[in-house]
Amino acid sequence: MKGFVSAAWMTLLGFTLYSNAALAQIGETNAHGLALGTKPIYGPDLKFKWVNEAAPKGGRIVLGTIGTFDSLNPFAIKSSADGLLYGIDGSGTVFENLHMRSLGEAFTTYSMLAKGVDVAKDGMSVTYYLHSEAKWSDGKPLTADDVLFSYKILTTDKAPPLFRLYYGDVKGGQVIDKTTIKFTFKTFNRELPLIMGELPILPKHIYGAPGKDFIKAYVKQMPVGSGPYIVKSYEFGKYIEYARNPNYWGKDKAFSKGAWNFDTIYVKYYKDQNAMMEGFKAGDFDIRPENSSKAWAVDHAGPKWDKKWIMKELWPHNQNQGGQGFVFNLRKPIFQDRLTRKALSVAFDFDWANETLFYKQYTVSTSFFNNSEFNAKGLPDAKELALLNPLKDKLPSEVFTEAKDALGKGLTGKRRLAEALNLLKKAGWELKDGVQTNKKGEKLTFTFLLDSPIMGRVVEPYIAQLEKIGIKVNLKTEDPANYVKRVEKWDFDMISMAFGQSESPGNEQRDYWHSKAASQSESRNFMGLKDPAVDALVEKVIAAKNREELVITTRALDRVLWNLHIMVPNWYMAAHRVSWWNKFGQTGEKPLQYSPTEFMVRYGWSDQNKETALQSAVKNNKSL
Repeated sequence: MKGFVSAAWMTLLGFTLYSNAALAQIGETNAHGLALGTKPIYGPDLKFKWVNEAAPKGGRIVLGTIGTFDSLNPFAIKSSADGLLYGIDGSGTVFENLHMRSLGEAFTTYSMLAKGVDVAKDGMSVTYYLHSEAKWSDGKPLTADDVLFSYKILTTDKAPPLFRLYYGDVKGGQVIDKTTIKFTFKTFNRELPLIMGELPILPKHIYGAPGKDFIKAYVKQMPVGSGPYIVKSYEFGKYIEYARNPNYWGKDKAFSKGAWNFDTIYVKYYKDQNAMMEGFKAGDFDIRPENSSKAWAVDHAGPKWDKKWIMKELWPHNQNQGGQGFVFNLRKPIFQDRLTRKALSVAFDFDWANETLFYKQYTVSTSFFNNSEFNAKGLPDAKELALLNPLKDKLPSEVFTEAKDALGKGLTGKRRLAEALNLLKKAGWELKDGVQTNKKGEKLTFTFLLDSPIMGRVVEPYIAQLEKIGIKVNLKTEDPANYVKRVEKWDFDMISMAFGQSESPGNEQRDYWHSKAASQSESRNFMGLKDPAVDALVEKVIAAKNREELVITTRALDRVLWNLHIMVPNWYMAAHRVSWWNKFGQTGEKPLQYSPTEFMVRYGWSDQNKETALQSAVKNNKSL
């Protein structure tokens, strides 16, 4: 599984701890849930307002996705597994966590495999108590030995480095008895009592079997998990089908009320976006979140939408939009100068793109934490300066002197390119034979690598702009599998990438920006950033003691990242664009943070009346 391929992994992140309001969490005993910076909103009955507990069980939902998968082990390094095996809202279809993540709170976890949790008075350990009736899909009991095994195997080099970074401050685990496990910490870390609850649990008797290689042995072996579904059938690269486990141990628990309502979940793989869109229109799959503004405006329209056979809506959300952009590979000599990177960033004209290409659907990116309180704005205030001043000799002067805002704000056309040329000149570049060349004779030429031609309509005009100022860029599109391999090997100059963020940034920031992650091929530090000031701020984010401190520290980190110009900023949107075949039920209430497909899979349901009406309408070519 690739951390940058599966959207599910973008949610396995984040969080906060220990304001005065949260001190009760320290020393809490037998708690059903833990929250950082506040107290859990919901009681043990978990009556989430976005859940219909009376939702009918049954039916089938078909999903479409781009790419491929080559393994049924979602936890082995260098394997690409279907995202539904693990990852939905922190509790996947097949594998589960000790605790589940609340979608309606910044960072709160609630009972799942563990029915209760104790946090030590000093915050240096946490003890989880398992449900005694929890069991694996093969009928064997789930015990504390499985939890300890999972922690140990996932923090080795056999699993993606995300886990080692995420649990880097954990000293170790101790099995107290069959249903009790205690984890102790190397240092006080506000997140650790909660993120231990996000540990995915694997059966030791399967994945720790003597003589079996964790990476290779389970590629084709049907996975054994504790979740509500089992894998029914699959064909690598084409489809995977999940069926409800009739013996699921947690089907009557509070966390399952109104959830996992479909009898089967079928995931169909497509090679490209065009084929996938045509498949959706033909009814080959049921729900289509749209990432393309053009497709939303042009393709999600026609008689099937007019007749309400297919529904189309913007689903609002309030979640942190993180950052998206064209990422520089800082390992390449031509990108190691900050002003050069700034010039390339200023040359991207968002306003033109939004007007011409995006149907005015987007907002320009001004942060690595867009649509959140972590977005640093203007000049740093006194609280930010208290963090930044000790690092002043390691930081660009603009961190302190320039109000943070969209790059090149107010500049269009020739004025924008003139500013980019001015920055290139300051960086030591000059035009020779029509190409920007430095004193070493190196030419400012590179290749932009894509995994789909869809982004080409945005990148091609950008490349044309760069060519006007003497920068030569080749555009190369690889199939998804080869693209993944190239990015893993850092075999690229520039790529398009999104950095998902949680409502409470924390340990995952190491995986994004820390120097240690720059040399780990499956980390999300794609650009190879190595900066001591960033490293120091990342550690301060993780160590923040309350929500206010977290916000200020993350803003300081955001401000520094922004002024390092490690990517060409793009855009964001504070709503999900979703079309779906009109045969499902769903609650009108949406949580704070969610993925449309994952929300429908987990909390939607098959509506027999709607499906019958739709079938009749399609057959008779009538409106609903």
